[in-house]
Amino acid sequence: IGYDPEEVYEHEKHKKEIENKAMEIVINKLKEDKWEVEDVHEDNLGYDLKAIKDGNLRYIEVKGLSDVNSESFVMTSNEYNASKFYKENYYVYLVLDPLNNPIIKELSPPFEAQGKLIIQYEIKIK
Repeated sequence: IGYDPEEVYEHEKHKKEIENKAMEIVINKLKEDKWEVEDVHEDNLGYDLKAIKDGNLRYIEVKGLSDVNSESFVMTSNEYNASKFYKENYYVYLVLDPLNNPIIKELSPPFEAQGKLIIQYEIKIK
């Protein structure tokens, strides 16, 4: 992806569509499996869903990827830190190809970080 604003917009729009569909798929799957689900993805807690079933609590981060052959995914530092804090109660539900033929993978820590990506810039005030 380049820096053409329209191209960036279309990329972000498609990415959001994938994320939204992945969330819908995971919420439906959890409810089918009799989990009580609370959507907290807008609260910046390091996870998207809190799920409870038979006294078991899961903190779930949902990731959607369009490529079924993906070998990695990106976690924010907040998500990664939450996985270390909640340990065995933290899960990533990875939904591959959510728009066409979804495959759900349930992952739990410890996660093997491959590297750290720069996601912010510090801008000097003139």
